Amino acid sequence: MKVFIATVETRYPSIAVAETAEDAIRLAADHALAFLKEAQATMTGKTDTVEGVVEYFAVTAEEIELNTAKFERH
Repeated sequence: MKVFIATVETRYPSIAVAETAEDAIRLAADHALAFLKEAQATMTGKTDTVEGVVEYFAVTAEEIELNTAKFERH
């Protein structure tokens, strides 16, 4: 199984994990946008939309391979 992790580096990083890179990026950017709005720190035309946050902060996603653990009694 693979998952994608995206991080938006604001004062308090926003991190999201999802099954696709696009979803992880959108979720992390949406969370960061909520933080920026609450802090009244959005920049009109730059960081006032999810797309703007993705572009301004150059948000990308890292792919992580997850494996299952096996439990063995000894």
